[in-house]
Amino acid sequence: MRHTPGGPLHLTGAWVLSTLSFKMPVLALKLSAYAHGVSKLHGKVSRELWGNLWPGVPANEVPIKSITNGVHAKT
Repeated sequence: MRHTPGGPLHLTGAWVLSTLSFKMPVLALKLSAYAHGVSKLHGKVSRELWGNLWPGVPANEVPIKSITNGVHAKT
């Protein structure tokens, strides 16, 4: 079963065994309904950086999306 942001929080297994301290970003990612990077590059880097929170999920499938701000032309 894959964990998605906003889904059940599992505090057992390898993640707990390998973690000796509380990490607020991990808690935020696990309890969030959505996780977004602020650009395509930020989303890609975030998926690679935090991908270990979703064991067995390839980096490109980690549930952290990208939101790229649009450029507004003169009106």
